[in-house]
Amino acid sequence: MNNDVPKERRIVIKQAALEALRRLPEISLPIKIKKIVKSYDNCRLIPYSRLMKDRGLSYTEVLAFTGTEHACTDYYAASGRYVIYYNDCDKLIISSNRYRWSIAHELGHVLLKHHVNSHKARLFRNQLSNAEYYDLEEEADAFASYILCPHAIMCFFTIKGEGDISALCKVSGAASWNRYKDFKKWRKSVKQHFPSRYDELVCWL
Repeated sequence: MNNDVPKERRIVIKQAALEALRRLPEISLPIKIKKIVKSYDNCRLIPYSRLMKDRGLSYTEVLAFTGTEHACTDYYAASGRYVIYYNDCDKLIISSNRYRWSIAHELGHVLLKHHVNSHKARLFRNQLSNAEYYDLEEEADAFASYILCPHAIMCFFTIKGEGDISALCKVSGAASWNRYKDFKKWRKSVKQHFPSRYDELVCWL
């Protein structure tokens, strides 16, 4: 995950995640991702259960409308507004905290202006080239990993494995395993190359 995102784009993505985190009055783990999304005036967050109730749809019909079991975003170019829909009905998605990643992933698409730059109301795979779709998904995943599992906060806890990250950050096992690999490299590099500035550098993701 994220290995194919160019370095210059990772810097942009990290900065976007950092700016989003700063919208919280206090940063603690797990990151309050819903609160961050709701802090943007042009973003609305709607769970599938609310969509079912408001529109009188069945769960199957909601899946057909969104085109996904996880989450999607509608972009309204005329007003510059976004609506993020996420699945709060599937017990496995909720219990595994997959929904938190999905919300963060969609926010990544929004803040990185993927809809704007691609001129798409929704980022459907069949409306983009394979290369473009893959790049946008990788960037959104990178954003999700940075904002949900920020190294700067994690370094103040005892992290001995991906299980610790999963418990602290409320992310799935797969997400925590990938982030743990990144965290070990980051912690080793910072302590080796900037030992006297370690406390200062933890402000970076």
